[in-house]
Amino acid sequence: MQEHPGVPVPSPETSRRKGYRVVFLLAFSAAVLFEALLFLHTQVREILSLLEDDFRVVVLLKDGGRRERDALWESIRSLQGVRSAVFIPRDERLARMRDEDPDLIKGALSLGPNPLPDSYEIAVDQSVMSSLNTWTELLWAMDGVAEVRYKQLEAYALLHFFFYESFVTLVFGLSLLGAALLALTVLLYRFSPAGLMEGIRRDSRWFLSGAGGAGTAVLACYLIVYPVRYLSPVWAWPNPLWHLAGILVSGFLAWTLVQWKNSR
Repeated sequence: MQEHPGVPVPSPETSRRKGYRVVFLLAFSAAVLFEALLFLHTQVREILSLLEDDFRVVVLLKDGGRRERDALWESIRSLQGVRSAVFIPRDERLARMRDEDPDLIKGALSLGPNPLPDSYEIAVDQSVMSSLNTWTELLWAMDGVAEVRYKQLEAYALLHFFFYESFVTLVFGLSLLGAALLALTVLLYRFSPAGLMEGIRRDSRWFLSGAGGAGTAVLACYLIVYPVRYLSPVWAWPNPLWHLAGILVSGFLAWTLVQWKNSR
């Protein structure tokens, strides 16, 4: 057998340390992706909540008495997808416009003391947003309706943010399902219930290595994200329990991968 005296043979301790480093870096990389999705999901939910609270379909009324107005309110409330319908008298509408756009109200007042009509502001469900144009045609067909208005660009933004929130939630769910199946497969293949606690005690350092990598990823992401929060007044921090869950899951998956490696 040909010898190679210049090539050092790694000791078992060195190999074990290299294994810890690999697990640490794998957990760090996976946790960075998890934290990125977590921060993105939190911000999307915050902006989506603000858009939902702000978006309204405004129904301008024709001149009529209280009976006609109440009948229209009942018709609006009976529509599917209506969360609330609030009557806004013309004086209140004028006061709002004076606060929001005083220059515009000057032009409106040139047409008379208060040319604005009475109106209803309608808050709608998410189910209506994808077919909003068709849904508003039902409002147009009602007696006493002079005009139907809503912010079209805001409606588009809501649809996009509904998709983003659903997509990130689905990614989280699929990732968790994959991790659970991996852990279940390894544990059922390698361990009996009696030997599970012994495996946890013997390989606990691998758990700490994976958890340490994930914890480092959390700190790194906060260092990156923290200055960005000052760029916008709209900001929300993720629940700290999600960070803790990510760290614990990373440690458990690191331990699980080592069990799979030991069974090869």
